[in-house]
Amino acid sequence: MGCNPSQTTPTKWLAKVNGVPITQSQLLTKVQTQYKVSKEQSEVILSDNQVFHNYLKEAIDTEILYQQALHEGVHHTHTYQNAPSSLSENKSLLISLLLDHDVYFNINVTEEEARKYYQENIKDKPTQERLFLHRLYPTKTAAKAAILSYQQAPNSTLRPIGWKQKEQLIPELAKVGFSLTTPGLYPTPISSQYGYHVLVFSQERHRSPAQYETIKSSIKDTLIQNKKASKKQAYIQQLLPFYQLHFNDKASL
Repeated sequence: MGCNPSQTTPTKWLAKVNGVPITQSQLLTKVQTQYKVSKEQSEVILSDNQVFHNYLKEAIDTEILYQQALHEGVHHTHTYQNAPSSLSENKSLLISLLLDHDVYFNINVTEEEARKYYQENIKDKPTQERLFLHRLYPTKTAAKAAILSYQQAPNSTLRPIGWKQKEQLIPELAKVGFSLTTPGLYPTPISSQYGYHVLVFSQERHRSPAQYETIKSSIKDTLIQNKKASKKQAYIQQLLPFYQLHFNDKASL
């Protein structure tokens, strides 16, 4: 994708799908809504080139699926026509109905698949959990100031985020948080696509792995979601030849 988030001259559109524009404001709104941050913080998040292109790809995929739903007449179906009025113009509903009909209709997880996942990923592996204090800041300077303040006088400006397993944290926090050998404050800000994190490792505990029957349904749900994600991307790839994509090389935030 040719758009460059680091250029300084702003433009109104980033890409077009069959002539329909994907705009900067759409990406900013998506980030603000998803992470409940300010416009300025959203701009910081999207200034990362990889993050920017991930969000742009997601917006393009969504527009392709929406246009395909209209092409197939999903908006004329009985299910859509009888949806609550609040959802009458909802892109997500149209896309969901399209995917359910064209892609997800034959997805299932067998008992053998679920047991194999349990054997390879859960059985005989005690769960390591850690308790953290955390706070996110939009700038590195603000995060450094918070670290200095905490070092001088530990206080409640950092918030507990509960007991977490490594895979429940974003990669940047997981790498740092589970590498610490003793409880305490990590002395430098941790950079991620969301901003700068201040992290304190508080406690650790180990829990025995759950029995298969007690978590079988959640394992199957996980595997179904994985299959859906894979089939969705394959479906989008099949649709791409039928959609004209244009990228604005001068686009930036």
